[in-house]
Amino acid sequence: MMNKYHGLALLLLVVAIVVLGYSVSIGEAQVAWFLIFPVFIGQGIFSFFGTILILFAIFIGIYGFMHGGEWVLADDEDIEEFFGTKKRTRPGQRPRSGTGQGQTPEPRPKPKVRGGGVVLIGPIPIIFGSDKNSAIILSVLAIIIMIIAVIAIFGGFFIAR
Repeated sequence: MMNKYHGLALLLLVVAIVVLGYSVSIGEAQVAWFLIFPVFIGQGIFSFFGTILILFAIFIGIYGFMHGGEWVLADDEDIEEFFGTKKRTRPGQRPRSGTGQGQTPEPRPKPKVRGGGVVLIGPIPIIFGSDKNSAIILSVLAIIIMIIAVIAIFGGFFIAR
């Protein structure tokens, strides 16, 4: 949900893009691409104002998340009230069933968590995973991503020939 700060940040971002586009159109600035990121190089008043507007948009957008009044951190009482549950005595144990004294809570079964990730630094993949199957799947995914990157980078060269 957007509040007034987010709306202002979006408006500033759109105005900044228009100002930067104008500075490029009059030859005051240039735009280049580094990997997937646009790089803006400018020398003039419009490129300066466009850059300042982008910075203001970022700061106002962050301020909107911090002080917008939409996000509230809940404490234990709020969670209990929302879910209608009682507080547990110790983490990892279920609440006591029945009203008898001396009953010990049953331990919760530990969930099996699997996961991993791939970090591509240039052509070198760094693969990590919690188990062997995750690492194998991520290795295949890394190879596919590298092939797609090579085709995207050098595909135009082979098509032009």
